[in-house]
Amino acid sequence: MKNFLKVCALLAVLIFQNAQASSLFINGTAAEKYLNGSEAILLNRISTVPDYVRFKSNTTVTPDNFTQWLIRQFNLPNNYGFKLLAKENDKLGFVHYRLQQTVDGIPVEGTMYILHTKNERIESMNGQVMTDVVFPKNISVGEDVALQKALSSVGAAKYKWQFDSQEKALKEITGNSNASYFPKAEMVYMPTENEIKRKEFHLAYRFDIYAAEPLSRNYVYIDAANGNIIYKRNRIESADVQATAHTQYSGVRTITTDSYNSSYRLREAARGNGIQTYNAQHSTN
Repeated sequence: MKNFLKVCALLAVLIFQNAQASSLFINGTAAEKYLNGSEAILLNRISTVPDYVRFKSNTTVTPDNFTQWLIRQFNLPNNYGFKLLAKENDKLGFVHYRLQQTVDGIPVEGTMYILHTKNERIESMNGQVMTDVVFPKNISVGEDVALQKALSSVGAAKYKWQFDSQEKALKEITGNSNASYFPKAEMVYMPTENEIKRKEFHLAYRFDIYAAEPLSRNYVYIDAANGNIIYKRNRIESADVQATAHTQYSGVRTITTDSYNSSYRLREAARGNGIQTYNAQHSTN
């Protein structure tokens, strides 16, 4: 999930920056006139759906009726929907729902809307929903052809799924006997960086390409209409930091480690193709 939330970083920031340049905050009577039951709203020109809404205490919009309510209030197409990404509780008693916009069930990359609820009532909400956009449906390129184009863009010598030990380890870790690093396409809607203002999206195949030699992992987006590479996003983030190691034979030494998820690993990204320390022949056993 953390990787997926980072997935939206580029597009979400760009959408937010464009919206922020033309945003308008209204509250009180003006907010109530714009949206019944609201007391504060942040509007923008990118979307008819506000970036932020705070509701009055007597409103009854809930996570269960949110999609129908949103479509009705903002006159959205009936094929708009949302995919639940995460449901999180906090210490104040709030439950936060992270949603991704979908069109005909296909996720719209870079979109996220967060519902902040208490006692199953939405007290406020914020995020990005794309409206007034033409979402194409044309598929002229098959998945196999799209995959070959994605692999060519990576150009690795070997991939994770080509190692039996890696495939076996993945199955053990996930508890799924069918788990594999072999990339399977997911259909998504994706813009290029310059098309966000024009609100132009492409129907695309998204592949998770995990290369072993040299090490890399990327989401590769292939246009389903013409086979062009729309975007390639690095999924491996590393930050080398200096650390002190107590070695068995050489005393105390300064080493370079990798800071990852609040812990440290024996990996280094700055030299050559990167340095990783393994044992048990790359196995987790």
